[in-house]
Amino acid sequence: MNLNAVLRLLHQSYDHPQDTARWLMRLGLPRSQAFMALGLTAVIGSLMSSLAQMISDRMPRGTVPPTEDQAAAMAAFEAAFKPMLDLMASPLGLAGFQLAGTVFTCFLMHRVGRLFGGKGTWPETLILMAWLQVIMTLLQLVQLFLALTLPIVALPVALFTIFSYFFLLSHFTAALHGFASVGKVFGGIIATGIAVTLLLAVLFFLTLPVQHV
Repeated sequence: MNLNAVLRLLHQSYDHPQDTARWLMRLGLPRSQAFMALGLTAVIGSLMSSLAQMISDRMPRGTVPPTEDQAAAMAAFEAAFKPMLDLMASPLGLAGFQLAGTVFTCFLMHRVGRLFGGKGTWPETLILMAWLQVIMTLLQLVQLFLALTLPIVALPVALFTIFSYFFLLSHFTAALHGFASVGKVFGGIIATGIAVTLLLAVLFFLTLPVQHV
């Protein structure tokens, strides 16, 4: 696939997202290629995140000391998640963390959809998520470039990236499982995200050390 074909596929992903999803699923790509694409986008994304963090650290900014409660909360968070924070401190560890998060999103996309009568398969889910991550990586590259050259445009591009993720994820999920209502799919994605966030929050508080008064 040459550059022109990739650009056409990008255009079709926004113009006719569900038709694009069906075309991708008909390709029947093996799981190994889908996982390779997911791994590559995770590595590129982690490198961009590390570069953006380095640039942000070098930018001057005013500092406001945290309150005592804020400092205690930050210390508790760092103590509870120190192994994870240490892992994410390196680009390779961050890439692994991003890849794990993407695979978990694939699992939710597949299993929750099947729970509501969807017909999508696991290989098809991987293919669609791989292409979605390619698009997100390209948008992040544009966002990073604009942050360095034209910062005033970086925020609108960041908002467009967020919109693109939910827009494409909703349409790809609808095409994957044969759902007719994209609006209901979007609502299901938001509801699933809230449920997972609440579950993670509960697990976080359960891991906090008990303070005896």
